[in-house]
Amino acid sequence: YLLVIDGRFVPDPANPLRAAGPFGDKSVVEWPEYRPPSWLDTIADHGPVEELEVRCRRLVARVRVLLYATPEPPANDAPLIVAHDGPEYAQYAGLTRFLDAMSWEERIPPLRAALIQPVDRNETYSASARYARALSQELIPRLEEALPTDGTRPVLMGASLGGLAALHAHWQYGVAGGLFL
Repeated sequence: YLLVIDGRFVPDPANPLRAAGPFGDKSVVEWPEYRPPSWLDTIADHGPVEELEVRCRRLVARVRVLLYATPEPPANDAPLIVAHDGPEYAQYAGLTRFLDAMSWEERIPPLRAALIQPVDRNETYSASARYARALSQELIPRLEEALPTDGTRPVLMGASLGGLAALHAHWQYGVAGGLFL
């Protein structure tokens, strides 16, 4: 949470607990019953991450994508998650670490994830027709080329505007096999 002090949003100066995020630190309240998720302390190996740059004509940009795979190498046709704000999900929410742990515990199959870094986030993720077309006709085909699947569509993932962009692109072009919003 943030407080408004002198017209500015700031963390609570009386509360030392903080959570980092892409838009700055926020104050945190932890109830006495709170326990951190056990997967945060996983002994699972870290899955490999590679960087891919996708030339996207429709966005007039080069889109940075981190390609992740679970530690146990997935098959060439393993499921694919495409995450909007992906690098931020990895850094601030521990997405890749969570996938490492869940795969190691055999709660999910070995899989791959394409973590898309936004290009002008507010513009492209705000139900933009141009972005939906770019995602369906350029980004996803390029990602499926780099990370082949068995023909099943990827699961699109996003929160807030990233979730809106995933829903909008799927609604317009049917690009997803599933949505995690």
